[in-house]
Amino acid sequence: MNKTKLKAILPAIAKNNVRYFLNGLHVDFDKREIAATNGHVIVIVENAQGLDGSGRVIIPRNIVELAAKVKTNSELRITPTQIGYADKDFPSFLFNPIESSYKLDYWNVVPSGNAASERFGFYQSEYIKLLEDIEAAFKTQFALHCPQDAMKSPLKGVLESDGERVTICIMPTKREEAGE
Repeated sequence: MNKTKLKAILPAIAKNNVRYFLNGLHVDFDKREIAATNGHVIVIVENAQGLDGSGRVIIPRNIVELAAKVKTNSELRITPTQIGYADKDFPSFLFNPIESSYKLDYWNVVPSGNAASERFGFYQSEYIKLLEDIEAAFKTQFALHCPQDAMKSPLKGVLESDGERVTICIMPTKREEAGE
């Protein structure tokens, strides 16, 4: 994981959600996964590079933003108490993880299988842009899996790059929100 990839995932992290545990980057060191969600979109990176530790933490969004602003593309190093870069010339950011007894089971919202449909769904343009930005950062394209019921089920995309596997799920916009 490098800064470009982290920056691409950042918009999926909630900013000021009342469900405070969504306001950060979820890191599961044992599974080597990171996840970001705001309730409308979820991005999960499996086999994430640069994780060093055990257990689970939620890194506050403001710390992730600081790390994403550093002028380097060196590989990230994430521990249960700091996020920094492999290149020691760049800063590391210490953080207090967001405390939560709630265990986010992010895989629960990801549709299983590779359903395909020709039905059209409505998705917010900012999340389609997020999908495109992640493709650019990981330098490959998502294989999209359109749901059977495009009006009720999320759009799922999966890509693999440099040993990391990224899954994105975008929840559909309600038809009245889409202008119908």
